[in-house]
Amino acid sequence: GVEEGRALMGPAKEGDLEKLRELESIVLFLTAVARRGTVNQREGMCQEGYIHLCMALLDHPPGDDAFNMARVRGSAAGVVNLLSMSLPKSRTIRQVFADAGAHTMMARLIDDPDPKVAIKGVMVTAMATSVGNKWPESFDRATAVDRVTHALEAAVNGEDYLFVNWTLFGCADCVAALCADAECRSMLATSGAPELVVRALSEYQDTADADARAGVAAASFALSRLATEPSALEWMKGQQETMTELLESMRQSQDSTVRACALATLFQLDPENQGVMEAYNASLEAGSAKWLRSQIFLVGFGV
Repeated sequence: GVEEGRALMGPAKEGDLEKLRELESIVLFLTAVARRGTVNQREGMCQEGYIHLCMALLDHPPGDDAFNMARVRGSAAGVVNLLSMSLPKSRTIRQVFADAGAHTMMARLIDDPDPKVAIKGVMVTAMATSVGNKWPESFDRATAVDRVTHALEAAVNGEDYLFVNWTLFGCADCVAALCADAECRSMLATSGAPELVVRALSEYQDTADADARAGVAAASFALSRLATEPSALEWMKGQQETMTELLESMRQSQDSTVRACALATLFQLDPENQGVMEAYNASLEAGSAKWLRSQIFLVGFGV
C-alpha cells in the first residue's frame, strides 16, 4: 500500500536490492490496476494516495547510485500517465492531481534525463492541458510531437519505443490531447499522425479485444480532432476511398464515442451536409458519448 511504499523509500545501503524489488512489485501492481481499471477504480487509487506515492517516487534523484530508482521511477511515471487518461472524465481525479502537484511535477519531468520518464511527462502534461491547465512556458512542442508520434507508430506496429510497450489507447489519447494546442495540432498533421491513426482504425475496427476497442475509441477521438487541422483534412480528402470506407464502418460501431467521432470527422469533410450534423447531434445523446459535446472540435464552433 501507500504507507508500505513510503517506508521502502528510506535510506538503503549500496547493493541493497530488496527494497527496490518490493517497490517495483508495488508499482507494477499499480500499473496493472490502472491499465485495466474503470474510471471509478482509478478514482479510488487516487483517493487512497497512490498519486502522492508516485510523486514521491518521481521526486527521487534519478542518478542516485546508492539506490537505483530508474525502473521504479519509469513505472511510477507510467502509473501517473494511465491515471491521467481519466482526467477529462473525472472531477475527483482532477482534484487529486491538483492536490498532489502532479501537473507541476510531470511538466518538470519533460526534461528528465530518463527518456522513459520524459515522454510520460509529455503525455501527462498534454492530458492536463486538455482539461484547462496551462502549458509550461518551456514546453518543447516539436520534441513532444516527435516523441508521441514515434510512440504511436510503435503502438500501431506492435513494437517498443524507448524500451516501452506502448498501447494504441494511450498514444491516441495523447494525440487527441495535444490537438488542444493549435501549434501542436499543426505539427501532428505533418508528423505522420493522421496516417497512423487511420491505419490503426482500419486494422482494429472490428476487433473483439477489450483493450483494442478502447484504442479504437481513443483513435477515433484523435481522428476527429486532427480533422480540424487544414493540412490533415486535405490529406484525408486525398484518401477518399479509404476514408469513406473507414468512416462508414465507424458509423456502424456499437461504441457511441466512435460513432460520434466518425460523424464529427464527416462534418469536417463535408460541412454543408446537414444530415451529418443532425446525426452527430443525435449521437451525442447516447450514453457515454455525452461528454464529447465539449470535447470534439467542429469548424465554426471554436476549439
